[in-house]
Amino acid sequence: MLLFGTPMRRFPRVKSERVFISSVFILSLNIVALFQSSLAMVFIKPMFYENIDTLEKLSEGNQNIIIKYPAMLNDLFPEDSSDTFRDLHNKMKLITKSSVGPREIIENLHMATVTRKQNFNMHSIYNDYHMVAECPKHYNLAYIFAKHSIYSEVINALILDIVRFGLMNKWINDVEYESKLKNNLGIQDVVSKSLTLNDLQLPFFTVIFGQALAVVVYIIEFFVKFKTKAEHGIKTAN
Repeated sequence: MLLFGTPMRRFPRVKSERVFISSVFILSLNIVALFQSSLAMVFIKPMFYENIDTLEKLSEGNQNIIIKYPAMLNDLFPEDSSDTFRDLHNKMKLITKSSVGPREIIENLHMATVTRKQNFNMHSIYNDYHMVAECPKHYNLAYIFAKHSIYSEVINALILDIVRFGLMNKWINDVEYESKLKNNLGIQDVVSKSLTLNDLQLPFFTVIFGQALAVVVYIIEFFVKFKTKAEHGIKTAN
């Protein structure tokens, strides 16, 4: 038997038990068929959207790009660069910092945002985000000093050595590792789900089906017993 997981050595002799065993077989067959069909449905109809890993896919989607800085409107996706950048430029919307937060962007499937890669890797609030692998823009931070300064050659040589020896990447990786370690050690809020009647449909359906089947078996036994008594009474009279 599929429902109980135990083999049945002999078929019962009582009719009510036979009806019960048959109903259990039918119910088990329906449950297995439903489970197998749900597994096969994943390959036919995906349950999740495909990840957006390129700017071209982002331009083809229906997500609005939320930005918080006005300087990004004309600098992030130039309209005269390509058709993809033109579509992305038309999707950008400038908002204030207090109107839409990171949590609203996560819950809304029609929103995307732009942030620094270091912020994405260092802050735990971005753990629920999906980052597009293709980077739209590269920025370099610089410190301005006087023209023809006597320190320009020394500073440029020092920066060149830092980049050439890989110290910048090491510092960034160390900071990201410490940030992820602190986030993983922190206590995270566990979202609990309360059970509703929708989660308990199968037990209710099983009880209703069993009661209906019991009524049918009772009616059949009543008529069979009544017919047997009638035949026995006729034979006794004869």
